[in-house]
Amino acid sequence: MTKKVILYVAILLCTLGFSFVETIDAYAIRAVGKIALGILIPCIVAVINKETKIKEFLKFRKEGLKRGVTFALLTFGGILIYFFATKNIIDYSGTITTIMDLTGGSIVKILLIDFYIIFVNAFVEEFFFRGFVYRNIKNEKCATFVSAVLFAMYHTLLLFKMFDLIIGTAALISLYIVGIIFIKLNEKSNNIYPSWLVHMSANLALNICGLILMLESGLMNI
Repeated sequence: MTKKVILYVAILLCTLGFSFVETIDAYAIRAVGKIALGILIPCIVAVINKETKIKEFLKFRKEGLKRGVTFALLTFGGILIYFFATKNIIDYSGTITTIMDLTGGSIVKILLIDFYIIFVNAFVEEFFFRGFVYRNIKNEKCATFVSAVLFAMYHTLLLFKMFDLIIGTAALISLYIVGIIFIKLNEKSNNIYPSWLVHMSANLALNICGLILMLESGLMNI
C-alpha cells in the first residue's frame, strides 16, 4: 500500500510540477526542471520501489517502429497542411508573443529551444506519461485514461496563453486524444519509441510553423 501511495503521489506532484515549470521565464531552468521531474524523480521512485517499471519501456524492439515512422510522417504533413490552411483564419498572435517572451526574437535562442523541444522535451514527456505513468498503473483502462488526461492537463497554461478559449479548449481535447493514440502506437513494441518518433515529428512541424510566423512578423533577429 505504501509503495502505491509513493507512486501515485510522485505522479501527481510531478504533473503539478510540470505545470509550474511551464511558467518559468528562464527556459534553461524550465528545461532542467522538466528533466528532473520527468526522468530523475521517476528513477528515484524506481530505486525506492523495486516493482516500478522503467527498464521495460526503454528496451529497444523493432516491432511497431514502421507504424511509428508512418504516423510520424503523416503527423508532420498534417500539421503543416492545417497551419497553412488556417494561417489567415486563426489568430496566431499569442504564439508570436510566447516566442518573443522566451527568446526576444533571437534566432539563436529560437533554434536552441526548438532543438530541445523536438528531441529532449518529447523524450521527457514520453518517458513520464507513456512510460512511468502508463506502465505502472496496473488497470489498463485506468492507466490509459490517467496518462492521457495528465498529458493534456499539464499543457493547459501554455495552450490558453497561446490561443483563445475556443481554440485552446479544442487543443486540450485533441491532446487527450493524442495521448490515447500514442499509447496505442506503443502496443506492439512495448516501449516508448514509436510515440517518441511521432512526438518529435509533431514538435518539428509546430516549430517550423513558429519560425514561419516569426519571419512573417518581422520580429526575428537574424
